[in-house]
Amino acid sequence: MKVLSLCSRVGGSGRTTLAAQLAEILHRGPGPDVAVLELDPQNVLGLYLGQDVESEEGWYHRLRQDQPPMAGAFESDSGLRFLPFGSVAEAEHLQAPAEINAHVSRLLESISAVFDGWLLVDTPRQVSAWASAALDHSTLVLNLLRADAHSLATHVRQAGPPDERQLWLLNQFEPAQPLQADLHVVWRDLLGAQLLPETVHRDRALTEVLAARAELATYSPNSQAMHDLHGVARRLLGYMQA
Repeated sequence: MKVLSLCSRVGGSGRTTLAAQLAEILHRGPGPDVAVLELDPQNVLGLYLGQDVESEEGWYHRLRQDQPPMAGAFESDSGLRFLPFGSVAEAEHLQAPAEINAHVSRLLESISAVFDGWLLVDTPRQVSAWASAALDHSTLVLNLLRADAHSLATHVRQAGPPDERQLWLLNQFEPAQPLQADLHVVWRDLLGAQLLPETVHRDRALTEVLAARAELATYSPNSQAMHDLHGVARRLLGYMQA
């Protein structure tokens, strides 16, 4: 099993939305088998993939009860398997980093025993112990950026050592805005070849899919966002098949 984690350093970057939509596109495509894991205690990913709003089930409780998490996976309408975090009290998920890392190691070991494809992981905003644990176990990391001063300043402050596993994707991009166009150039200078040439433009369709309880491919198949995400998926597939 290989792990692709979706991360970001600021909130509101669209991690969960993109995790769900990219997973659906990759699942329907010609590449390896794909499943999705949520490591964000906010427990929202399942709503994008058809899980009932009232459902409190997820992998966390199954793991704590020594039940195989993958046996309790949900399926979207397309057959994509996903493991939501589940409804958990705050005191349970706010644990020491070593404890969280142990949970994630055990979880991934259990999944890899029955799944041999690519696991897309939706993480909380960095710096979070859950996100850090995901990074520790990732084959590939897709970091989401925005073309705004907040995202840039946070990146500069939190920049770590070079890591070949890290890719970067500009999301919610509005090229007609002069500042965003300028910051796109700054991001290219900062990140070089690790910044994907594709961008995901700001598109109302992506903000509406949750309310519509539908995947983007059926809700707005001809949207700009759908075109963009197909390009990102093709790019990721190249890395996944390398």
